[in-house]
Amino acid sequence: MAYGGNAALAAIKHQLPVTTRFLPHGHKISVGLVARSALDTRQGVELAQRAAYDVMRYDQAGCYSPQMLFVERGGRIAPQEFAEYIAHELRALARKYSRRALSSAEMNSVAAWRSREEIRALQDDRILFGEPTDSWSVVVVDGPEALMPSALGRTLKVVAVDEIEDAIALISLQKIYLQTAAVAATPRERLFSPHG
Repeated sequence: MAYGGNAALAAIKHQLPVTTRFLPHGHKISVGLVARSALDTRQGVELAQRAAYDVMRYDQAGCYSPQMLFVERGGRIAPQEFAEYIAHELRALARKYSRRALSSAEMNSVAAWRSREEIRALQDDRILFGEPTDSWSVVVVDGPEALMPSALGRTLKVVAVDEIEDAIALISLQKIYLQTAAVAATPRERLFSPHG
């Protein structure tokens, strides 16, 4: 069993005897789906705290660490406000739990991600929380955006959707890389079936 990037896993497999069973675990992505029913003033704040903790834990190198959250409009807490709560929690967590030292490649990845989001914030409806010197970043997008990996290292994108079901199409392009999908919704909403 091996964990790592796709190139590293291919190199390991190439060195193993053909009779050796090899279980590679390469690049994966985890997401969160937040229904409007989970966005009341009590649950929403607690949910933001838990989401921030999952982003902070292992600096998003954990299997369950979300890289994007799809948040349904129409709750008592709007997607932008939810993103602000997460940013506030990440700021507080950064004081208590320092981000590990990033490699040069990781620092460059985070800087490039931030730079792209800053440029896009000038062009469309998105807001970036956190300063370039912070050990975390949150961006909120007021419109559909397909699931894409973040830069890790405590970088998170919150995407507003009209209906939680709209997120399914936005996630489907990356389904082969999907590791975990956390869902905050009522039991009835969690039973949603896109096929009727």
